[in-house]
Amino acid sequence: MKSFKKNTLYTVCQRAMIALFATSVASHAYAQQAAQDESEDVEVIEVQGSRDALAKALDRKRESKNVVDAIIAEDIGKMPDENIAEALQRITGISIQRDMGEGTSVNIRGMGSDFNQVKVNGQTLTSGGNGRDIDFSSMSADLLAAIEVVKTPSAKHEEGSIGGTINLNTRKPLNIKAKQVVNFNFKAAYNEITQRTDPNAALNITRKFTDDFGVSASLTAENRQVRQDQYFTRSWRPIDLRELSAVDSEGNVVARDAENQDAIMGNIAYSDNLYLPWNPTEGNTKYNIENDADGIGWHAAEFGSRLDIQDRERIGSTLNIQYRPNDDTDLQFDVFFSQLTKEQTYYQNWYKFRLVEDPEFSNMLENLAVDESGTFTSADFLHTTNQQSTSRSDRRGETVTNSLSFKLRGEHRFDNLTVNASAGYSQSREKNDNESQFLFAMNGATHGYRISDLDLLEVVSAGDNFVAPDENPHRLSQIRDNYREVKDDAYEAQIDFDYMLDGDFFSSVEFGAKWTERTKHKDDDSTYIKMWLEDIENTDKVRQSFIDQTNSDGEVISTPVPFPVSDFMDGRGTDLMTREWGIIDFDTAIDNASTVFGVDSFDELPFGKYRDYRNSYDLNIETQAAYAQINIDGLDGLLVGDLGVRAVKTIRNARGYSGNQANILEYRPGLDNFARLPVIDYRDVIVEKEYDNILPSLNLRYALGEETLVRFAASKVMARPNFWEIAPYVKQQPLIDIPRMWAGNPNLDPFEADQADLTYEWYYGKGASLTVGAFYKNITSFYYNSVTSNVTLDANGEPLWLGVDGNPTPFVISQPQNGAGGEIRGLEAAFQQNFDFLPGKLSNFGTLVNYTFSDSSADYLKRNLLEQNEQTGEVNFQVNCPIPDDLELPFINQSKHSANAAIYYEQKGFSSRLAYSYRSDSLVTPQGNFCNAHWNKGYGQLDFSLNWNVKGNVNLILNVVNMTNEAQKQYATGIMEGNALEDDLPENRLLSLRQAGRIVRLGVNVRF
Repeated sequence: MKSFKKNTLYTVCQRAMIALFATSVASHAYAQQAAQDESEDVEVIEVQGSRDALAKALDRKRESKNVVDAIIAEDIGKMPDENIAEALQRITGISIQRDMGEGTSVNIRGMGSDFNQVKVNGQTLTSGGNGRDIDFSSMSADLLAAIEVVKTPSAKHEEGSIGGTINLNTRKPLNIKAKQVVNFNFKAAYNEITQRTDPNAALNITRKFTDDFGVSASLTAENRQVRQDQYFTRSWRPIDLRELSAVDSEGNVVARDAENQDAIMGNIAYSDNLYLPWNPTEGNTKYNIENDADGIGWHAAEFGSRLDIQDRERIGSTLNIQYRPNDDTDLQFDVFFSQLTKEQTYYQNWYKFRLVEDPEFSNMLENLAVDESGTFTSADFLHTTNQQSTSRSDRRGETVTNSLSFKLRGEHRFDNLTVNASAGYSQSREKNDNESQFLFAMNGATHGYRISDLDLLEVVSAGDNFVAPDENPHRLSQIRDNYREVKDDAYEAQIDFDYMLDGDFFSSVEFGAKWTERTKHKDDDSTYIKMWLEDIENTDKVRQSFIDQTNSDGEVISTPVPFPVSDFMDGRGTDLMTREWGIIDFDTAIDNASTVFGVDSFDELPFGKYRDYRNSYDLNIETQAAYAQINIDGLDGLLVGDLGVRAVKTIRNARGYSGNQANILEYRPGLDNFARLPVIDYRDVIVEKEYDNILPSLNLRYALGEETLVRFAASKVMARPNFWEIAPYVKQQPLIDIPRMWAGNPNLDPFEADQADLTYEWYYGKGASLTVGAFYKNITSFYYNSVTSNVTLDANGEPLWLGVDGNPTPFVISQPQNGAGGEIRGLEAAFQQNFDFLPGKLSNFGTLVNYTFSDSSADYLKRNLLEQNEQTGEVNFQVNCPIPDDLELPFINQSKHSANAAIYYEQKGFSSRLAYSYRSDSLVTPQGNFCNAHWNKGYGQLDFSLNWNVKGNVNLILNVVNMTNEAQKQYATGIMEGNALEDDLPENRLLSLRQAGRIVRLGVNVRF
């Protein structure tokens, strides 16, 4: 795919130079504005636990105009959290997602990470994934001097977020009092689950060469092995038990006995072709449909075990050069770099559970038990069709993700006018070019499951063809080779003016303009060898080379690879849980497969390969923005704030792959049937779109008295759709009974929201405060996932798939569409208190507590059902998920309740903190497979940190993360059952239970 041919670097430099020479300065950064020009805008939380710092933080919060929270790390290595997301979770209204036991992304007031902006020293930070969200696990918190979160913007703040903007600020050399400050921090981290001790080092040097010129630089490096154990269920399949029919003693299907529906003997049929035995005399329990609210039954589709092991190397660096030639001029140049290299290996083993649509297998389900919610809590699946199987997947690969940011900025003050100008560039790269995956399967297996402790499924022996996890009769099914590369580039140029007014009510007027261009390029090349389409003899050769070995006599002997761990899931669940299974050795497997066929690489294997590029795309987004705002300082300083408006134009170009495809019949030697294979004729799809947004804003603070004040803020905000949602990709599953399709929508509109904040703050003593507030967001423009049928045209109007007869094939297509929005209503409360009124050592204690309540509603699901064809009487498509018309779901990843509580102790040379963070259940996705909605179970984590000054500038550090070794859980409900945050829905349909272990860090910090 060709990238857009535009000399953006030249353009941005040209515009930046015009702005710079016109004002005789370089720009002042957005983040520095918040810290200096608007120092009253920052609420600061000292992670050290310093009482004086906390008291100063309250003073600054008291003087702020906007609602802005922050974390400041004066001394490197004293933060209790290792990455930025984990540090941010301590702020009111913020919750995080975790992966492999580490914080990754951030939610602000219920809005997911895709709806928030992240900046480094005022420069937009790009991402390596499909979306706009930033994976903070790639960035060490040791790189930063401060993290700021802007919740209520002014007109001068850049658009692009509905939740908030996160500013990551590095150190400024002219801010230190000494000539030079050097910080060195070293930690050794022990992970109980990996049983390894890994190093982590950070160095920061800040030097003022003169009072006018200084340099600050930092470097971090970490090697770490992480492991995550997981039990998972891919989905739960629904069965409408209200439509059941009975089968008489002669096998004839008869109508269900409605008056005796809880005591039907024999077999039961669904839709006259899906048969269930319902015979209590054979161990199957009776089912009383009156106890089931909706009459829908649910059985697990698949259940398995997965082991992930990652070797992570994280490095990062920053550079800040600052020059003040006089009191009126400030010039800065910033560089930020971070890189995360992940070498990942995972092994998984799973069992499929299927009900067969054939009367021949009507007696092949035993030991059936159904609870009052319709969940099959026990079932043995005894038929031996190909739908019933056990599978294994072994995968290995390396992913490298890096981010680089440059910012040139400056400020110059004239008599009544201050001018700021800036030019910046940032990029992210993510590459995975060596990922291999091998899938094994054994069809015709028989097995069953029982829901047991922790809602885990015990896979039990059942029938005549049970396959134990340590047995290896599996046949090689697929070989996959994956290549993925993402390039994300952002260019920015900005100029701002601040003119002082000589008035009693309006203090100054600010205005300015900003230009940005962002390009997102993704190459995705997945190659599949489907062994079941290949010659059986060659398939067996490859399988044996992966699993078996030849001894000195030339005999093939089985050589299973030892399972790499002995404490999978830390013993959670009963003794029947699968904790070990057969795996392969990757290097041996690849070498042997190449040796069997005398080739040197994967691409040379003599098999048919299916390649798919349709996940690739190019996006180009240009914005042009201008703003004006007037600052308020009236009523003898009692009323402070600003009133303004921002106007922005967005120009978007999207390019992706689509194709004219056909089903063909192709005979392969060794098979006694024909295989249907897709043939793809790729072609470009290009879509252009422009839109304008007008964004007014108001921020006010009024002092009720010496100790109390109120704030009010109102604004219109906007966020742009995710890259993956506007990419013109098309993904299909054509070779199934009802062909399915998933597509992006390059014509999506931006998200818009009207929001308001009202807070009351009481400062009743030094280092003591109580704050309560309410916020409201009315998302007026949003999207929903539309499911329609008979959609067979791409964005160019060409057929997406042609059948054997040459005619377009109808699909069921899922695609985001412009639609109605939703609402978020919330309350926030924060309490801070030093216990200096207590006697003796008790006076060294203090506490910080905050709580956020968020209630939201969003219309994610709509169905466009086709009416019956009046001419033919046929119905092309029917949705099997009866969604209530009044169903309202919460926003994705939004918890109704989130809280943080910390108690700290500090005396001279010693400080410690015990901190607990909690968030309640949240929605993962409103539309999983088979009518499933996916939910996160509420999660709480307890952390501990200690800093001890042993001598001079030497401090010992002790951190314990996840002290109680908590595990994360996800569960499924039926879409038609309602909202799990509002209704009493079952939680025993497990989707996953993941654990990553407890981490203990011991280190030393030296400052000189």
